[in-house]
Amino acid sequence: MIEACTAQVKWAGINAFEYLKAANDLVTSYPNLAAFSAICAEEEAAAALIHSVKTLRYPGAKKIKFTSHSHKHAVFFFVELAVGWYQSYQQTAEWPFRPLVLKFGLEGKRMAVHIVLPLKAVPLAVNPIPPLNLRVEGANTIESVLIDHMTEYLKTAEVDKVRTMIEKAAAYRNELLYSSSKGLPVPKGDVDQFITHQLEKVAILLTAVGLVDPWGKHPQAPIVTTCIALLVTFMDRTIPSSVSAS
Repeated sequence: MIEACTAQVKWAGINAFEYLKAANDLVTSYPNLAAFSAICAEEEAAAALIHSVKTLRYPGAKKIKFTSHSHKHAVFFFVELAVGWYQSYQQTAEWPFRPLVLKFGLEGKRMAVHIVLPLKAVPLAVNPIPPLNLRVEGANTIESVLIDHMTEYLKTAEVDKVRTMIEKAAAYRNELLYSSSKGLPVPKGDVDQFITHQLEKVAILLTAVGLVDPWGKHPQAPIVTTCIALLVTFMDRTIPSSVSAS
């Protein structure tokens, strides 16, 4: 799937896997570099998603900088937040589907990620094309509910929590590379566990690429446009000015 993407999307995605491989190779001999490689894997996976929405010319995508460490970390925080919102939203009585199923399949000649939504009421399923073109109409659209959720989220103390996490992530990269007055760089905690966690992040981000990039011949999905606008707001609120251009 990744190898069929356009140049920058493709190579960022492939490099994410290369960094994960390097992390596993280095974990015994150079654990600090193993942890650093695992962080780079996440950043490259985030860059692949950023390049994808830029290539497909989604509104607002130009504001997301693939060269910014803080922007790339914010991408995952936001994707995780959006996934969490969806998981809670699908538990509501008005949501007509059972939990979604992700499947790999062809879109034209390209491999892509498809979404299957089994209906609660009848033994049938919906397969939206493109997969993120979800248009459930009613008292509120998915987009409006997502906007309301994110707006409320960005009003709370969670913003400070995320800002702290982004600052720590940016600082941890440097801690893994450079010596300090205390000595040589030493990774925190269980490095194997950290690499596994980073692998999960890469999987989520590249799944998002598969839900967006292969579907460029179709009209842009409104929920993707909404998510990008919310991501830009999210970054404006959560990324400290001191690291916004890193």
